[in-house]
Amino acid sequence: MKIKILVFNLIFIFLIVITNINIHAATWEFRWTNTVIHMPLGGNLSEYSLIPEAKLYRDGVLLTDANISYMREGDWLYFMSNVNSTKIGTYKVWYKASENEKYKPGTCNGYKALISFVVEDSIPPKIDLINDNLFIQRVKDITDENRDILLDKLDKNVVVSDNYSDCNVKFNHNINFTLNGTYPVDVTAIDLSGNRTTKTFNVTIYDSSYPVIDFKGEEVLKLPLNGDINIRDYFQAYDEIDGDISANINYPKLDLSTVSDFLYTVTVKNKSGNETSYTIKIYVIDDTPPIVEAYSKTLIVDYKTNFDEYNFTNKVKIIDNQPVNYDNLSIETDIKNEVGNYKVYYYYTDGINYASEEINIKCVSKEKPKIIADDIIIKTKSNVSLKDFIRVEDESDALVSESLEIDDAEVNYNKAGTYYASVYAINSSGLSQTERIKVIIQNGGLSGINIPILIIMIALSFVTIGYGIFFVYYFYFRKKKKEK
Repeated sequence: MKIKILVFNLIFIFLIVITNINIHAATWEFRWTNTVIHMPLGGNLSEYSLIPEAKLYRDGVLLTDANISYMREGDWLYFMSNVNSTKIGTYKVWYKASENEKYKPGTCNGYKALISFVVEDSIPPKIDLINDNLFIQRVKDITDENRDILLDKLDKNVVVSDNYSDCNVKFNHNINFTLNGTYPVDVTAIDLSGNRTTKTFNVTIYDSSYPVIDFKGEEVLKLPLNGDINIRDYFQAYDEIDGDISANINYPKLDLSTVSDFLYTVTVKNKSGNETSYTIKIYVIDDTPPIVEAYSKTLIVDYKTNFDEYNFTNKVKIIDNQPVNYDNLSIETDIKNEVGNYKVYYYYTDGINYASEEINIKCVSKEKPKIIADDIIIKTKSNVSLKDFIRVEDESDALVSESLEIDDAEVNYNKAGTYYASVYAINSSGLSQTERIKVIIQNGGLSGINIPILIIMIALSFVTIGYGIFFVYYFYFRKKKKEK
């Protein structure tokens, strides 16, 4: 039993001694710095391959005088030959470290490390501008068809290059391709590594075109005086960009109030403000004759009117497209202060055209004829006419007596008695008079003879006898004297 305990103790002591020997043995370790190497695209790999570094530690103490050598061609799938400095990427290479000159720790912890070579592009793209100020013709509207064409003009003004990759090119602008002006454009190029370059150029939207005005009329435009003319009907305007811009034509005030000729100019501007004018010559002509219009084609006036002072002018009205001047009205007439029909002739001119008119003047009397007759006394069965006892007077009508009419139907010429006859007369003016005459029929004798007529007949008898004696004496006695 004691022997077993002694053996056990000896074994325990041996283990403790061995353990202490291991605890106090030196600990070796390589520690690496710069295990991730960033190198520029196209860089010299031989320069960057020396950057990774291993340091030797013994029992945690850096051995600064250790002479470390490296093996950079590992045999664990990652080789230095795999690093392509012309291509962006991360490349892995196994590095081995050893110290065989002074400390000779042999293979110890950390003697190998996986080094990463990061090939990266830090050079921004290059942007070259063909024009610092790019001129682009204005368009009327932005359409699907012309949008790409306009944007392509921006693209072609920029040349982007990069040392490694294609670039994403972006344009930032607020160009209004329909409105003249100068607009800044920012263009940015971004390569695959995120490097970016931005440049600015200007785009000038301009319009070199001018509208065209078409005149739809004769070279010399003749317009009627005071005519209701819409001058817009004669012009049309077109612009190659804006299209039909006839509504934009500026029309000066057109004065057709006087006969004249003048130059008339219209203008039009397109959306860019480019202006075109068109001038025509306008003749304002009076091709409408005046009108002399009688209020009545026939005037009935008193024949006793003083026609020298009579206002014939207000019997007509003048219609014209010019202001009427009654001083240009001429009046002619053959009127007399006698009952009858006459003419008045009107002639008017507005200085260019003439007009005439005529009206009928009917001169009439305003007074009825007068029937003059006393009571008529005649004998029965006498051969007399009641007209021998009646006289008709009218200053306006010397022949009024010829219109005398007697209605004696009630008179019995064969029987004594008192009767009445109706006497009627009308003058040339259409005025009539009617009188009721008393007719007395007596039996036989001269009482039925009209005394005034009898006196006239006796006087005519004496005159006739006297002339007879004169002619007898003259021819007879004068002949006798010549014979002697």
